[in-house]
Amino acid sequence: MASDSADEITALFEDSGDEGSFTALREDLDDLEAEEDDAGPDDPQPSDADTDDKEEARWTDHLIDIQVPEFLAATGINLVLDNPNQLDFFLAFVGDDLLDFMVEETNRYAHQKLSAFPDRLANFRAVTCAELKASLR
Repeated sequence: MASDSADEITALFEDSGDEGSFTALREDLDDLEAEEDDAGPDDPQPSDADTDDKEEARWTDHLIDIQVPEFLAATGINLVLDNPNQLDFFLAFVGDDLLDFMVEETNRYAHQKLSAFPDRLANFRAVTCAELKASLR
């Protein structure tokens, strides 16, 4: 049985030799080119600005030296905490918006799981952000 699945997988990656599957793509491209050639006088012509943008966007072999300004700003963590603990650092990087999201998802999960038990759901009290922060201490 394992041999059958291995044969199926091998067959998926074998070359079918059918190059005809690419002809549909070629026909689609030919149709698009024909439509472009058949553009009538009512079709909008590219403006000079469009042409300039296209020319400007082309790749070139002409290289230009650029000057990158030196970065002079202070680096590192610029955080001043008096007698910090692990929670202070955590809360400095994890904002209230993320904690609010965690509370929202915790409450949603509880409702999903407790919906099968209406008596337990009736006794459920939603978690608050303050309670979540207290649980992290």
